[in-house]
Amino acid sequence: MNFNYEFNIFMDRTIPMRKTTQALLLLSILITACESQRTVFDKQVQICDLAEHKGIMETAVEACTSALEIALSNKFSPADQSLALYKLASLKRKQSDYVEAESLLKKSITIEEQKKSPSELQLGHRLLELSLSLAGQGRWDEGSKMLQRLLPIAKQFSDKERTITVNILKHYAVQLKQIRQTELAMMFEDQAKKMIDEHPY
Repeated sequence: MNFNYEFNIFMDRTIPMRKTTQALLLLSILITACESQRTVFDKQVQICDLAEHKGIMETAVEACTSALEIALSNKFSPADQSLALYKLASLKRKQSDYVEAESLLKKSITIEEQKKSPSELQLGHRLLELSLSLAGQGRWDEGSKMLQRLLPIAKQFSDKERTITVNILKHYAVQLKQIRQTELAMMFEDQAKKMIDEHPY
């Protein structure tokens, strides 16, 4: 019996097994870490929502920023990244940081548009939020384009979202008249009236 020959055969068989075991162990560690980050992400989103509801805006911003960083660094799904971008943008807009809100929203909108199965409703939410951020900067022409894009989607909105849409349409109409875009202003007024007639508030 050739001992060296038998030993070499044994090593040839066990080394791949060891490598496979090590690879599986590493994969398990990575999955566990990913799951841990997922838990942290979900908790940060919950804290963000709760803090915003309580009016503790700085805490809400910190939590949403943390959630976004986790989603990006761990390459979470486009849906998770878009959600974090959208939530943080909404908070920034409420803090009157319209430029930052616009930047975050455009990234979120790009993600939504590139999804294999885009959600009209999710896109509509972001377009509405962007129209508000652009209004905060007095950029009525650009904001009007966002409103025109979201109008066909607005029928899917909740009552609260429809109320916001009606109010922003009216506000844009006033501003558009001042810059002599009367036709578009009248169209927004008609759309606002139509939404009210369909769902009295």
